[in-house]
Amino acid sequence: MADYIGIITAMRNEFGLVKKIIKSNGIKSKRENGFKILIGTYNGIPIILIKSGVGHLNAEKAITHIAKNYPISLLINLGIAGSIKPGVNIGDVIIGERILLEYSNNSHSENICEGIPNRMKEILEGFISKRKTAYNYGAILTVKKPVVSSKRKKALYNTYGAECVDMEAGVIAKICALLEIPFLSIKVISDHADFLSHPFLIVKKIPAFMKNMTLALSKLRPLLEEILDHVAR
Repeated sequence: MADYIGIITAMRNEFGLVKKIIKSNGIKSKRENGFKILIGTYNGIPIILIKSGVGHLNAEKAITHIAKNYPISLLINLGIAGSIKPGVNIGDVIIGERILLEYSNNSHSENICEGIPNRMKEILEGFISKRKTAYNYGAILTVKKPVVSSKRKKALYNTYGAECVDMEAGVIAKICALLEIPFLSIKVISDHADFLSHPFLIVKKIPAFMKNMTLALSKLRPLLEEILDHVAR
């Protein structure tokens, strides 16, 4: 059996984005261990796509399941993230050069990847100079709870210096490191550092957030296609 490129997303919208680029002919859709999984190809490359759900525990269960049951040559974590760094704006694409996993509020973090792993650099060699989609390398901080206030975002940025926060990448990266699976996290910014200035304003800002998320996700597809095209060569 040929090795798969594994793609793991947390949310339905992210999952749907990847589904659109997987070859529809012969695609298999199934549920395993409670997870929605699609198996297909992209330019002849076997792809397995799994929707983990949001958060540490879901991400851990999802990556453990596919790593145990499928041969994975490369794992890509794809999705949206919130900016915590001033100047990192909606639609900006961040490739995780550092993946930080926070264990408790502002007290301790673990740096999973200090720089992109060597095998990943080999995979991406030559791609960087030919890319059409703009992106930046940066630090992704994985937290346990949603960050809903600008005050909290500022505190996280001052402590860790990361560009953005999510709730899955660090957990997935840690397991990939243990299993020696090349790992790449690609995040697109769906809200800026002061977007949710107070928890009581969240409901009022949901329409704007959904609009921002749709815009942000549109930026991910071309970069993912470029990376897969490069790997296919």
